[in-house]
This record gives sequence, C-alpha cells and structure tokens, in this order.
Amino acid sequence: ILLAGEVDGVFTADPLRDPEAQLVTEITPSQANELTTLLPGSYGPDVTGGMAQKVRLTLELVRKMPGTTVLIMSGRVLGNVKRALLGSPPSRCTVIKTSCAPGGR
Repeated sequence: ILLAGEVDGVFTADPLRDPEAQLVTEITPSQANELTTLLPGSYGPDVTGGMAQKVRLTLELVRKMPGTTVLIMSGRVLGNVKRALLGSPPSRCTVIKTSCAPGGR
C-alpha cells in the first residue's frame, strides 16, 4: 500500500515546522504506543486526520493482515510513486509492516 503525501514519511515532529525532525524509516505494531503519542496533527487542513491517524490505521491493518507493507512517502518528489509501484521504494520513506528485518530496512 502506498501513501503519498507532502513529506517523505513519518517524522519525530512536523518537518514543515521543525527542521530538527527526524525521519522514522520503519514502524511495526510493537512501536505503536510510543510513536502515535509523538505524532503531530496536520500542518494544514486534512480531512484524513493527519499523520497520526494514517499511522494508527495502517498499524491496525498490518496487525490484521500480516505480510502487508505500507510505504508512506512524498508524492511531491518526481518519480517516487512510479519507483515504488515498480518495487523500488524511495530512499526516504517510512515502511510500516508486521516486523522489522534485523539491522533495519
């Protein structure tokens, strides 16, 4: 599942407001409680509930459907969506899945 938005993925703070925000490259259901309390709301109007809601819903989905992988990435970077559809995720994105591979992505 691909979610393309304004920013490169899930950050520790709103990257549009905080230049120190760090990209979270992988999220698993075991990290749900610690991450969803840190996630900010939307920068602007967002009928989807913002990043926190996207993460909550995708975590729920991967719990119910193990093996499902969700990529949250920027749709503003030319070629990101095309590469992801062809099986090559962008270098800057967040992957949400059941479990992380040893050593990260």
